Amino acid sequence: MHYNMFTNKIFFSQDELSIEDSLVELLPQLKLCANLVKLTIFIDLKSENDYVSTKDSVINLVFKELGENSPNPTIVAQKPLINSLVIEYMQYHGQGEVNYKKHQDNNYVVVNENEQKMLFINGVESNKKSIVAQSEDVFEQVEGILSINKMPINSIIRQWNYIPDILCFKDDIQNYQAFNDVRTNFYNKTEWNKGYPAATGIGVVSGKLTIDFVTINEGQVYPIINPNQIDAHGYSEVVLEKGLDIKSTPKFERAKLVSSVNGSVVFVSGTAAIIGEESREGSSVFKQTLMTLDHIDTLLSEKCIQQEGDYKKPQIQSIRAYVKNIEDLKIVQNICSKRYPEIPVVYVEADVCRNELLIEIEAFASF
Repeated sequence: MHYNMFTNKIFFSQDELSIEDSLVELLPQLKLCANLVKLTIFIDLKSENDYVSTKDSVINLVFKELGENSPNPTIVAQKPLINSLVIEYMQYHGQGEVNYKKHQDNNYVVVNENEQKMLFINGVESNKKSIVAQSEDVFEQVEGILSINKMPINSIIRQWNYIPDILCFKDDIQNYQAFNDVRTNFYNKTEWNKGYPAATGIGVVSGKLTIDFVTINEGQVYPIINPNQIDAHGYSEVVLEKGLDIKSTPKFERAKLVSSVNGSVVFVSGTAAIIGEESREGSSVFKQTLMTLDHIDTLLSEKCIQQEGDYKKPQIQSIRAYVKNIEDLKIVQNICSKRYPEIPVVYVEADVCRNELLIEIEAFASF
């Protein structure tokens, strides 16, 4: 793993452009970026019909412009709050080999460098009806990809879980809780001696459950613990929603550090204004945003990051801010721009996993 082996960057479209015109503007710039391993496109898609038709046309445009050497784009139905369309992309800069593969209906990326292998499995979704069935199907698809690449389930180090109507209940089970129950069953197939993956579980307004995965088979991988928060996988039933037979905790770490002799990266999970396991209920978006950024700074601090030799603070490359209420954007934007003036931020509208939480923020950092 080389210094800045991966970079995570963002293209923003002009606000007045349509989706198609935005892609015409941005995709030629993306074509100049070698060794793309991850591609996420945020679009305002309000209905299922819009999602299906737009997703297909966007994916076709991406592969037409970029050719076969492109990761499968993940289409996220979250409204960008500043631009009409946002593309977040990750590039590999090491000396290894990047291969673009396909297994059944899923395109994915394999990065091989010496004995180290990483998989980027993007935009995995299911046509099943319920969240439970979709979750089971997606994890089954990913298990198939891991199997043919001889990688265990516990090689997963980062997940993005885009959950339709995340706070809604069906048959007395909240969608987020239903997803957590299935994820727990899948994760129980193995031991997680290096900690669970870093993860984001966030709402989308249309489409099916969609998950992105990053996996690695070698290197030092360990969870980063925030002393001000209980690990999500250690929550008590007090903060979990009602389920039928099981009531599973969210199986993720607050952040995950991946390190080798040549460099390190940190995946900071979706982070919110939670102390211990309790939300700061009743707090303003101003206070919640400050607390959330304080948590992220804590995760990247010397007291939380274990390193051999002198501590070097990871540098944040990019941030995503999931804003529950559009009217809160300026407050969130002002706080983020003051705290991190040089760092690009994707601002999107999204439901967070608890009703009382108004903001969730994640980050990608490197040394």
